[in-house]
Amino acid sequence: MATDYYGTPSFLERVVGAELVVIGRPRRLLRVDPLRVEDGSRVYGIFEVAVDSVLMGDPSSDVLRLRVLGEGRDEQAAWIVPLDENEPFLFLLARDVEPEASDTLYVPVFSGVYPLTDEDHLDVPEEALDEPTRERIGLEGDRLLSLGGVRRLIESLFGEREDRLRQLEEMGLTELLDRPYPPIREIPQEDRPFPPVGGIPQEAETGGRPATVEQTVDPQLTD
Repeated sequence: MATDYYGTPSFLERVVGAELVVIGRPRRLLRVDPLRVEDGSRVYGIFEVAVDSVLMGDPSSDVLRLRVLGEGRDEQAAWIVPLDENEPFLFLLARDVEPEASDTLYVPVFSGVYPLTDEDHLDVPEEALDEPTRERIGLEGDRLLSLGGVRRLIESLFGEREDRLRQLEEMGLTELLDRPYPPIREIPQEDRPFPPVGGIPQEAETGGRPATVEQTVDPQLTD
């Protein structure tokens, strides 16, 4: 099922959407998988990434695999993110959602892979540095983000999440966090909605019952 996103996501939005934020180094291209498109001009590359440090999340291994889209037909494809071997990058990652994907397979969040210019700074495109991002990090007139600013951004986001969790606890709604999302299918009518709190009414399980309409007829009209 396709999802359209209009506009360029900011660096802040990409961090919010990430499950894992690490500094790592691409090692090698493990394999290339063809993408099923009409002209066969796109592929997925599976790269091995060694983790140097973790800024957010809990990686299941110190060596991750990264699935990246590329324009081309083989290992010479033009990848959508920079992946220079053994060079340090900041990776904003989410777990891969492909069927049977392992716990160590990730994808970049909105191409969230940024090269480090030195030990303490990374280069982020100007279009990703909107005002909320600049305010959170304290960036003024520069596109080089400090890792200290990125860490402060992550800490503030975690603080906000904890505040929201406490609010749910005070309202007695924490059980909603444990309820799984219903499966998403290509044919919407096959989806089943969340059951209401307290169980599923008997009518819902049997497909419901037809509506009835009561109508009062004026006796004079029947004479």
